[in-house]
Amino acid sequence: MFIDEKKYEGKSIIQGEKGYLEGTADCLKQCVDWIREYDFNDYLEIGSLYGIMIAFLAKAFPDKRFSAIDPYDSIVRPGNSLAGNRELKIFIGNNHFLDNVWLYRDYSRNVLPMLKEKRNRFDLIFVDGDHTHEAVLGDIAGSWEILVPSGILYFHDSPQEGIAKAIKEHSEIIGLTPMKDKDSGNNFFRKP
Repeated sequence: MFIDEKKYEGKSIIQGEKGYLEGTADCLKQCVDWIREYDFNDYLEIGSLYGIMIAFLAKAFPDKRFSAIDPYDSIVRPGNSLAGNRELKIFIGNNHFLDNVWLYRDYSRNVLPMLKEKRNRFDLIFVDGDHTHEAVLGDIAGSWEILVPSGILYFHDSPQEGIAKAIKEHSEIIGLTPMKDKDSGNNFFRKP
């Protein structure tokens, strides 16, 4: 089911899948709270799909910078349907008029090293890309290198097996225990 319009703090968002929006509402609220509380300026989203979350944030904080990484190619969805162009068109529709949103249309394994090389740094990184253990490990390692001190690395769907295992392994490597977002139950790390 598609939604035509939703509102967040008086700002409208145009398109997206109803279940997706409902599934990320707690994460969106948590990101808003952190951006306000810590005055974060640079946000990175790995796996953006419809671009709903990033559009909400960019509209709510027009003076901040928001970047998304998503390849938008033959994404496998439940029921084995292939998608990509449809989601990209919706992302563009939701974000094309925003001056503070950038999209890197490629895999995170390619973009994260490029961002590091260009010395891009982020205060808040939201990981919701490929949920396989290997991909999440790569996203964590690449993100950790471009996360500023006191920055937050936040995971959607962290109870899922591949994600949970990658978080546990990273936790052992860096010697930090992941914290839990009280509303969504998702894990995050705060970089020392």
